[in-house]
This record gives sequence, structure tokens and C-alpha cells, in this order.
Amino acid sequence: MLRTKTLLLALMTTIGLAPTAFADHGRIGPGEAVLFADPNFRGASRVIGGPETNLSYIRFNDTVSSIRVRGTWEICADPNFRGRCRIISGPEHRLSDIRMNDNISSLRPVSGRRNVGYDRGYGDNHRGGRRGGAGQGVSGTRTVFFPSPRDAYGDSIRSGRSRADEFCYDNGLGRAVYSGSSRGKLVDVLCGR
Repeated sequence: MLRTKTLLLALMTTIGLAPTAFADHGRIGPGEAVLFADPNFRGASRVIGGPETNLSYIRFNDTVSSIRVRGTWEICADPNFRGRCRIISGPEHRLSDIRMNDNISSLRPVSGRRNVGYDRGYGDNHRGGRRGGAGQGVSGTRTVFFPSPRDAYGDSIRSGRSRADEFCYDNGLGRAVYSGSSRGKLVDVLCGR
């Protein structure tokens, strides 16, 4: 049996398959994430058990192409949970589908989409083009209003209730309370906290 495993490992190494491609990373613990260097949960991997402010510390910065998480996580393009961020709550086979391929520098578990750990007010946390863009939202006690909402790339957003909800979630907020549209584009969005 040991000889068979050794031969299999040698064969996988010879044809370029990393052993992690066959590892069972489906059994991750609560609040854990497994990062993979290649799409479809292949290549080098790292298990993260909590907030990681800078993936450079574990030599995995800007190399993640797929990820498995247990619970809800925030993944960010810059260290210290800054830059463009996304909230995920399940496996992502191809981070290119959400424009985060090889572009994650920090990540952390969050208790849900409505609580992503921001406590200084909306405008202070979105400088430098974070998610919806600097100064885009007007913060109220229980809502944030976005006149002319834009995505992280500055493009207008197609209309639709699910698009408005996704926009709010991407900005670390709750569901859209109200959304208005014109010519197939969102023109106003009011997100709950």
C-alpha cells in the first residue's frame, strides 16, 4: 500500500499535478477558508482560520484563483481589508468570475452580509475607490443612499431588483430598500444597514 501511494505521488509530480489537487478541502471548520493558487481548487493552498490582514505574511498575496469558505467572508484587494472588497459565502471556483483573480491581499470572516466590521461611517471607509467609489453614498442612521450608483470600475449598473441588492451587498450593506432606474440603468439606490 505504501509503495502504491509513493508511486502515485511520483506520477502526479511527474505529470505536474500537485497533491493538493486531490486533497479533501471540503471539510473545513467553522470560520475557515482554504485559498488555492489555481482555479477549481487546484494548486498550492493555504488554510486560513481567521482574519488575515496581509497575505504577504504567508507568501500568498495576489495569487488566489479559487477559494472555499465556511461562513461568510470578506475578501479585499489591498492589505488591512482595504481596496475593492467582495462578500462571499460559499465556494468560488473561479475568482475571475467576480473580478478578484490573483487580486486578494486580505480576508476575514464576517457574521453576515449586514455586518462587515465597519464602524467609522460609510464615507471614511470607501476612500480610494473602495467598492462603490469614494464619496458615492450619503449615510443615514439606518440607510445609505446612492445617487447614480457605479460599480467598482466606475461603470453604471444595469437595472433590476437583484442588481440593486447585489450593489448593496457589495458595499457591505443590507438589501436594497428602494431602487430607481432609467433607460435600463440604476439611477438611485437606497440600501439598508
